[in-house]
Amino acid sequence: MDCTDPKLGANEISTFYQNLYSSFFSITDSELFLNQIKDFVPQIDSSFMEECDNHVMGTILTDASCRIVIDPHRIQSIFKHVCTKKSTGPDGISALLLKACAEELTPVWCPIFQRSVDSHTVPALWKKSTIVPVAKKRCPADNNDFRRVALTSIVMKSFEKYMLSMLKAEVNLALDPYQFAYRQGRGTDDAINSITHFTVEHLECPNAYAWILFIGFSSAFNTLQRHLLISKLRQMSVNPFLIK
Repeated sequence: MDCTDPKLGANEISTFYQNLYSSFFSITDSELFLNQIKDFVPQIDSSFMEECDNHVMGTILTDASCRIVIDPHRIQSIFKHVCTKKSTGPDGISALLLKACAEELTPVWCPIFQRSVDSHTVPALWKKSTIVPVAKKRCPADNNDFRRVALTSIVMKSFEKYMLSMLKAEVNLALDPYQFAYRQGRGTDDAINSITHFTVEHLECPNAYAWILFIGFSSAFNTLQRHLLISKLRQMSVNPFLIK
């Protein structure tokens, strides 16, 4: 391929990834399904167990009341409700495999999750992602016409969902009642209705006027200062195992 032609290169990249991720895994395909199960165990980093043991032995958190115990029933429920349309991450474990074998895989993953929590360590493979370029337009002309999508481990996403539910339970009462983002049962419509209500109510007063300021943060998550977030969580008396 002539790489000097940006349009041709962009089309080749688009065609390659469309063919790569357009195949549909059928549960009736027993041979492929069996191969995924056989490939499951080698995906776990063998050094992770030893590293976790060392961290657990040296942890300074000795209060047993703070220890988080992984609930197998909740993990199994999360596996069973995994969206099968999610793309497979770099660990090669598909969403359909987790969903179909939730009962069998829960006893396998729960000890790994427990070690990760106890040692405050995340396996290196779970931190990796597969970057896939997705075309922003029908006929991309150059590399800027692609959006980078990071495919991460579905197992890690399930684990994060479990830990997030525990964190929300601890901080929910301390959240601002007018925070509508990232809260279950709330959304943009609620925010619009709320601000409209308060504005109209204020304007009913004689000689009243209203100014509304909208602030947009660019790359808010990428510029998050983690030490400030950790400090806030400690002030809210969040379980130290969740913070660590």
